[in-house]
Amino acid sequence: MKNFKEVTLKTDEFLLINFDSKSANIEKVKYHGRDSKIKTSRYYNFSNEETHINHDDDNINFLDELEIFLKRVSKKGKLRDLKIGIGFKSDPFIPFNNKFDLMRDILRLLKVYKPGQVLVKTHSPLLVTLIVELEPIKDRLVAVIPLETHIDEVSREYLPGLPKPSERLKFARVLKTFGITTVLRASPVLPYGNREKDAKKFAKILVENSDYIQIFPLTDGTFASERKLKSSKLANALSKRKAYEWLRPDSAKCLISAVKDISSKHLESFSSQGEEGDQLDLFAA
Repeated sequence: MKNFKEVTLKTDEFLLINFDSKSANIEKVKYHGRDSKIKTSRYYNFSNEETHINHDDDNINFLDELEIFLKRVSKKGKLRDLKIGIGFKSDPFIPFNNKFDLMRDILRLLKVYKPGQVLVKTHSPLLVTLIVELEPIKDRLVAVIPLETHIDEVSREYLPGLPKPSERLKFARVLKTFGITTVLRASPVLPYGNREKDAKKFAKILVENSDYIQIFPLTDGTFASERKLKSSKLANALSKRKAYEWLRPDSAKCLISAVKDISSKHLESFSSQGEEGDQLDLFAA
């Protein structure tokens, strides 16, 4: 496989970083919405917890190679074109084991090289504890915070183990106040009360606590989406509780309409990719 530091970068491509306590993965993705394609992938096994990270074949340190790549992009004058996404496939703070230190080290690199855009998706308020690391890049940072529902009890029932929505809203407000572009992502939309009558209440919460909003149902109705739904634990949990209306492709329709009534600007694109007004599903799992 081509050494990652040799990879070239085009303006419609993202560098995606995902990791857990045992491994890391860097991917170069050509962005085409839901049809985005992985162009180059690099896997690292954390055989050494202190240095994080030997590549299986080349014994290359993950952070060192990431810095080499950033230096190379910098020398070519392309840092402004570089977009980096963290947490697309796995939360960079949950579970906590070894993740916090690595996330801090990655942000320390990014605050030195300052790429054009850094998107971080997380459920965890721990992002706020890294405010010092975020300060130099806050003008190019986008924090994407999932908020599938605003009701703590619903989240506890369907998404056990994740921070409560009330906690996520608190740290969304902190980031927004600090000047960091904050996106609340209601995806998939989970029960928030009566789908029609309570949509305005949830929409108001989303608008008041964010700069931008993304809203997507659990399924878009396509064959591929419906097939995935059959093996989805979340879909099975909704079915067991007979919450069938939240399994429909139009389950997000009322909420989207309610947000538009309050502030249609919140649904506009926060990225340079795509047309104005489009919701970009950059973080589709």
